[in-house]
Amino acid sequence: MRIARPAIPLALAVAALMASAPAAVAQEPTTVGRFAAKDCVEVAAIVSLPPATSQVYLPTGVRPASFYTTALAAFLPLPVVAPVLKAVTLEASLLMGVETCQSGTIGDTVIDRPFAFGERVLGIQPLDGAPGFHFYAVEQVSDNRQLVAMLRDAGFDARYVPGISGRKTLLGGQSRGDGVDIDDTAPVSFPSPLTSVSIWKRLAGGGSSVLRLDVTNASATAGVGAVTVRPGTTIAKLVGATQAVGLGAVNSFDFTGTIQTTR
Repeated sequence: MRIARPAIPLALAVAALMASAPAAVAQEPTTVGRFAAKDCVEVAAIVSLPPATSQVYLPTGVRPASFYTTALAAFLPLPVVAPVLKAVTLEASLLMGVETCQSGTIGDTVIDRPFAFGERVLGIQPLDGAPGFHFYAVEQVSDNRQLVAMLRDAGFDARYVPGISGRKTLLGGQSRGDGVDIDDTAPVSFPSPLTSVSIWKRLAGGGSSVLRLDVTNASATAGVGAVTVRPGTTIAKLVGATQAVGLGAVNSFDFTGTIQTTR
């Protein structure tokens, strides 16, 4: 005689399957590169953009933000912003700059001579809970091949460009960086708001990379930054012109950089 087995309720069956399946584990970021630099001088300009323009260059789920919002929260003095208030929005911005550092390390290699590193990055809403400024990488340049290779291996659009530089001048600073020239008149000194910077890049195959810069010994002057962009470049298309005016900043600092990737 066949004995009928009691039916197992569907909810219990699903629960049993879920209990036996391995739990999904959030992947921890992998550190794929480190570098550090001392006695850096960065000459930068921050140009406001329409949010719609900024969003075109950002992946889905990444929202634009303005450098000024964070900087004003860090008590950036009104006299610093006043000369460019007409060009300022609190919605989206593009930061462009080059820093020349006098020494440092890239991976395990000690660098005992000046090298330069430049970035063109869009202000974004933080993608995690890290403090400080958050940006999305449009392009990066360096005159050090090893640093370029490290960034490219992590998925950043980095190019080797000899001759780029950032330096102080009598009135402020000047940077030259492969089609982006910046001339700052930056007479106002103020406590630098730079402490932590996160520069993000989404990867084509999924996941993302982030360059974390931890800044120390920072000082700053600021004023007006005049930007000249080579026609036909990505930055010219993003800015919508070959000349622009924004907040100019000349920063001095040391930093350590960590590149992490999550796939």
